[in-house]
Amino acid sequence: MRSSDTQHRQLPWLLLALILALTALAYWPGTRGVFLLDDYPNLLESPAFKHLQPTLGSFVRATLSSHSGPTRRPIAMASFALNVLATGGGGSLKYDATVMKWTNVAIHLLNGLLIFLLLRLLLGEYRRLRPETSENTCNWVALSVTAAWLLAPINLTAVLYVIQRMTSLAATFSLLGLIAFVAGRRRLYERRALKIGGLLLAAALLCTGLATFTKEDGALTMLYALVIEWVFFRLRNRDGRYSGTVIGYFTLFLLVPLILGLMWVVPLSVNPVAWQARNFNLGERILTEGRVIWHYAWWTLVPDLNSMSLFHDAFAVSRNLIRPWTTLLAWIGIAALAVTGFATRRRYPLIAFGLLWFLAGQAMTASFIPLELVYEHREYLPSLGLYAAILGTLLTATAKTPYKRLASAAIIAVIALYGAALGLRSIDWSNPLRQLRIAATTHPDSPRATYSYARILTIVTNVDPRAIPAAYQALEKSLKVPGQGILPDATLIILSHRTDHPIKAQWYQRMARVLAARSANAGDISAINSLIQCALHEKDPCHLDPVMMRIVFASALTRKNPNPAIMAMYGNYLLNVTHHPLQARKIFKALVESSPRSAVYHFDLGVTEVRCGNLAAAKKELGILGTLNSLGVSNHFIKSLSQLIQSAERSGSMHEKSNQTP
Repeated sequence: MRSSDTQHRQLPWLLLALILALTALAYWPGTRGVFLLDDYPNLLESPAFKHLQPTLGSFVRATLSSHSGPTRRPIAMASFALNVLATGGGGSLKYDATVMKWTNVAIHLLNGLLIFLLLRLLLGEYRRLRPETSENTCNWVALSVTAAWLLAPINLTAVLYVIQRMTSLAATFSLLGLIAFVAGRRRLYERRALKIGGLLLAAALLCTGLATFTKEDGALTMLYALVIEWVFFRLRNRDGRYSGTVIGYFTLFLLVPLILGLMWVVPLSVNPVAWQARNFNLGERILTEGRVIWHYAWWTLVPDLNSMSLFHDAFAVSRNLIRPWTTLLAWIGIAALAVTGFATRRRYPLIAFGLLWFLAGQAMTASFIPLELVYEHREYLPSLGLYAAILGTLLTATAKTPYKRLASAAIIAVIALYGAALGLRSIDWSNPLRQLRIAATTHPDSPRATYSYARILTIVTNVDPRAIPAAYQALEKSLKVPGQGILPDATLIILSHRTDHPIKAQWYQRMARVLAARSANAGDISAINSLIQCALHEKDPCHLDPVMMRIVFASALTRKNPNPAIMAMYGNYLLNVTHHPLQARKIFKALVESSPRSAVYHFDLGVTEVRCGNLAAAKKELGILGTLNSLGVSNHFIKSLSQLIQSAERSGSMHEKSNQTP
């Protein structure tokens, strides 16, 4: 009997191990893929990562190198820095992203384990509400929901898109926090081990902070906890009385931060400047997100590989409630989901939990914050709610009926379908040329998809000149996509230089028109940077048209609130490409005045002063860098500028001696 009980208890864990192994197998082909999109500015093109060394200062600099979000996401960036250091330092960061992708897969598997643990805790509370439900049924619910989530094709971009470790690692801390919350809340509910319960609730807050500093949507951890509280504990203790401790906990650590956050975010979001780089305004974003949420639900439940993609930048914007007409229908449907979630709490707790969890997960990315409209990785944690609502309810509702085996077979078939679809999608991601060709074919109106395919063809021309005509054709086709930025123009200029083709003035002219019409986005900044880096190439520098480049920069910088990154690039261009240090000094002085705590701007100004012959001014900037050198983050700048000043002093001394020689 004991042997049978032991086997019965071990079976869920053995099956979970099998599911984790199958998940790793499904993701294995995709780990051979390459870096994409935001991986470049955040990692490959980041000076902090290019020059990363195993020193505290260098590590801290890389950790704080991201400019994404108000927190700068230091925990996620620290994990990338550790990846790079483990494989040999900044010089090892090449096109091979295998190590980083496998790290992401490991995080995903860990999250699967944490979801299983969280579900077992929640289903323990479910059994308290529904005593007729057996432990065996709860085990199958936990396994089924975990398997569906682990193998869900919609979660692939959060795993194989390297930079979206920000999403998956934030989920790790959120799940740890929620496990701590449920474990602590159970103790408070039963009025036992109250000190341990209090420590666990405090640990939940700590994990929320860690999640938030990994990626901002980690702040939703406490909102997820409120969903759990409302469905399973209902703000009460075992004696049925409301818990003042729990009400105070959510008031202090959810309601108050929410109010403070809104006081900070709302003024920024209603400012028209925040929307200059978008093709939609605040109201249109909110309207559009209603339709986006239903697309998320569809992709979560149905592995529609033709419409799922890394690229959704061509998603149609809702201009009002009836343009398109599905906008009104979508928001009515969302209201219906919310009402259903609240109405089913007592009779069908898993439906209530799943729907409210899913909607809670949209609270930040589907709101008035001026983010882009659609990304599949945003559903990494919210998708769990739909699987819990549907699979959990189906298994518990049929557990004691003749349909039990039919329901189980259907769920196993769905999970197998998810696994097969995930495997196929992972295979597509293993070959970047095939992956991006499929994306450009299935999303021909996407500026990013069409350019990414053209870009990979351009890279292929380095080893296969026969791809040159195809690269030109893809780049010219990408130029014609509505809403396209200036990346294709910059790539055409670089490719034409490298292949000795004529460089067309219309590419410069189009860049100027685009930058004059709207604020520069990350792609535009990357395009300008690529041109400057090409012009600075030691062996075969690009010969950029100086008149046209000035027009391009003027188009971007004469706008209200010019982008500081483009200003810095213009200073770099003037200093190192056209060799006009006096003009560059004006640029860097303006940047230092606007951002006096920015070490990189003081370094740039110091270098410029050396080039102008103002060594005293350069030494002043060196002194300022010393005051900004917390934890050694400016060591690299200080060392480089010191060497430059010393070299200039030696050169000046030698020049004086030569003048004194009779």
